[in-house]
Amino acid sequence: MKFEWTNYWVPMKEFFVPHKDNDQPKYLQIAEGIKDLIRKKILKKGEKLPSSRNLSQQFVCHRQTVTLAFDELISGGWIYSE
Repeated sequence: MKFEWTNYWVPMKEFFVPHKDNDQPKYLQIAEGIKDLIRKKILKKGEKLPSSRNLSQQFVCHRQTVTLAFDELISGGWIYSE
């Protein structure tokens, strides 16, 4: 199942927050959090993901961290970008 980035987005910070105490890199925590939202059908096909800038502000991390998470999700077939 693939998810398209459309016109709306879900505020991710309401569903999960990556922790700096976790041994897993933050970008993988973000990717796993988004996968969980897809698995639980909180994110539905056609819903827009927040921009990397918006997510980096929500999770107080560098924008590149979010970009790495998106790249991980794209390479795994969880999302795609046009």
